[in-house]
Amino acid sequence: MMKFIFLLFLFGGSSTALLAQCSQESIRTQITNVTGRMEGIGYSMVYLTRCGSLSEGESAFHDIPLYAGTQYKVFAVCDGDCPDLDLKIYDSKGNLVDDDTLDDYTPILDVNPSSEMTYRAKVIMYDCDVEPCYYAIRVVGE
Repeated sequence: MMKFIFLLFLFGGSSTALLAQCSQESIRTQITNVTGRMEGIGYSMVYLTRCGSLSEGESAFHDIPLYAGTQYKVFAVCDGDCPDLDLKIYDSKGNLVDDDTLDDYTPILDVNPSSEMTYRAKVIMYDCDVEPCYYAIRVVGE
């Protein structure tokens, strides 16, 4: 329980506060919709939200501290100008843990850490029709 309280303090406390980081209305709407779907399958704790923009072919890394004993979903959403967004996650040693490189704009990853460590999520803007394209990445846990 203390771990969850610490994470709430560390990452801003509520999904509403976290969404304030995302200035694009389409991003806020999409991330809220996907979060609702995740809640429906038992992933109700929002840990982290990060937002950014990329041009086609660019990528960005986001550090994600995760804890053992919790199953996580890591997902990303993109604005309406990005038909293909990819997501990969690496452990602290640089090993690929999971990736979603399907031809879609909502990649979703599963992470079940065996120990506490900081993972690195790589957001890849595979296709962007009107640059820059805006995205958000979110981590939810059971």
